[in-house]
Amino acid sequence: MAGAIGECAACSGLGGGGLATACIEGALAASAPYIAVMDADMQHDEKLLPQMLAILKDEPVDLVVGRRYMVGGGIGGWDSGRANMIALATRLSRLICKAEIADPMSGFFMLRREVLEGALRRLSGQGFKILLDILASSPRPLRSASCHTSSGNGSTARANSIRSSPGNT
Repeated sequence: MAGAIGECAACSGLGGGGLATACIEGALAASAPYIAVMDADMQHDEKLLPQMLAILKDEPVDLVVGRRYMVGGGIGGWDSGRANMIALATRLSRLICKAEIADPMSGFFMLRREVLEGALRRLSGQGFKILLDILASSPRPLRSASCHTSSGNGSTARANSIRSSPGNT
């Protein structure tokens, strides 16, 4: 992947602060102008990373989210209990977001460094849904775009239409 994108590094949290803290520490350790977060649960297609980067470079958006809930996206083989729990958490999380984003619980997204830096002092760093934390902590509504993601197993990269008005995905 580093050959296709350029400088690329992977990191994992070693301290006991949880996934959100590991993401924050990893992003701060990097010097890149763009930061990608991808859960290591095999739900997301890493082939979307170059496309997500191209969207950030070419479009007036702050972040690109790999979405499960759109045509071409999916939640794979989740049982109905997990799917219902995530759907409820997604609906509830929209109440605290400063953006109309369809999948604030996504564990696959890329953002501009300045977006993280702008939210940094307000981040809780608790739990595992760092995107939700960034959205809730941002001092301004964020402009976003979406790419579909599926449950791993080789989905093809395809971008959804970009909605670059503030706060929409």
